[in-house]
Amino acid sequence: MEKNRTIIRWSLMLLLFYCFSIDLGAQVSHGGSPLPFSQLRSGTAFSFEEMPAFDLQEQLCLDSMEYDGLRASNRFAYKFMTDFTPDNSGEWFTLADGTRVWRLGIRSEGAVSLNLLFSEYELPEGAQLFLYNPSQSQVRGAFTHQNNSEKHLLPVSPIYGDEVIIEYQEPAHVSFHARLRIGEVNHAYRDFMRSAEPRSEPLYGSCIPPLICSVPEGNLYKDIGQSVVLLIINGQYFCTGTLLNNINQDGKPYLLTASHCLNEDFSLRNPDYEEIAGTVISFFNYNSPTCSSPMRGTEEMSLASAYARAVNEDMDLALLELMEVPPVYYRPYYAGWSAEASSDDTSYVSIQHPMGSTKRFSLAEKVEVGTFMADIKSFTKKGFWHIPEWQLGCTAIGSSGSPLFDADYRVIGALTGGSSYCNTPYNDFYYRVYSAWQPSDDVDRQLQYWLSPDNPNVKTCDGMNPYAGAAAVRLS
Repeated sequence: MEKNRTIIRWSLMLLLFYCFSIDLGAQVSHGGSPLPFSQLRSGTAFSFEEMPAFDLQEQLCLDSMEYDGLRASNRFAYKFMTDFTPDNSGEWFTLADGTRVWRLGIRSEGAVSLNLLFSEYELPEGAQLFLYNPSQSQVRGAFTHQNNSEKHLLPVSPIYGDEVIIEYQEPAHVSFHARLRIGEVNHAYRDFMRSAEPRSEPLYGSCIPPLICSVPEGNLYKDIGQSVVLLIINGQYFCTGTLLNNINQDGKPYLLTASHCLNEDFSLRNPDYEEIAGTVISFFNYNSPTCSSPMRGTEEMSLASAYARAVNEDMDLALLELMEVPPVYYRPYYAGWSAEASSDDTSYVSIQHPMGSTKRFSLAEKVEVGTFMADIKSFTKKGFWHIPEWQLGCTAIGSSGSPLFDADYRVIGALTGGSSYCNTPYNDFYYRVYSAWQPSDDVDRQLQYWLSPDNPNVKTCDGMNPYAGAAAVRLS
């Protein structure tokens, strides 16, 4: 009997190892798998669409000139505008059961990873779309008609390496033929999850401890940490966002971040925020499993696209609503918030993804009302919480939009900019939830309408675990 138990245990371990050693893809997908190459003609290689070369050194030089005190991020990818459709590129095959298969390869030499935006996306019921690398060790999808949206967009998280294959499977007798158009190919010249090669984590933020380092003190930030997500915006930039609760506690997935994350540090004139929100990919649970030697976390839990609900550039406010509700196995937490005018607490924590790294935290003992000054933009006076000094950690590029929590674990602000570094942990600025509460009568320029729609006088809200009654349990 004991021998049988041992065999079962080892079988389960091998099964888990197999499942987690293959990257099954991020974003909510709907089962299925791409066809093995042997089922597509003779399984021989096929031609790729080649992206043109670009001047990497010039691009890095442009990136280095962009820092202006905002805590957004230098680009990690170069954007190619494309127009690949099943009608003008790739190859079609028909299987024995009548299923039609479209397959297209894209190559951009030297890319650390490639991510695509489907600028047109609408599939009939029964059809499936996959993206994968040539070895099929990384697979995104299946994306199906359940991923259709009113935006008709689908941003897809990165595939590592400089080649990606798109495969579309359409059964016979579908109600309509798919609308698919690849409008963008983004060539990553930095690893967006690591920022630099070959280090496992960026040294720049080495003084900002991983969130898991709070465990010896009682895992103080476990719940609120689950509300913080890494964002990829427009396929090129990363920032940080926070899932927020609302007074109705109805589980609407509101996401708080910074407007300059969406408008490229205010360099875009009259940006279409709804279109930009459609390109957002949100990564949940991107945490290091270890404290002393930070390691990459899972990239398997992400959601694609959002609606722009409120943007106020004078405050740097951006409130989005995710197009999909995070499922139970993402273990989301909807953070509480406070729109009170003052804060007399003696402990504050900022949870963030500096430089696109795994989740980190910084601690402060004091905040004060302040005005943030930047050459590129004039902001609302006294609209910010000023952190005079961090007692632990700091912030970095990529931390923009990250939350500042008070001692009651409520969000009181989101990061706009500052000048803190590991050796000089001073002077960071978070726009105040209080100041962004109702600075305008326009509902798309304020928080109150979305977070407390029935009672504008309710200025605080506790956090919520939407699946507390049937929570998913982490096994590994």
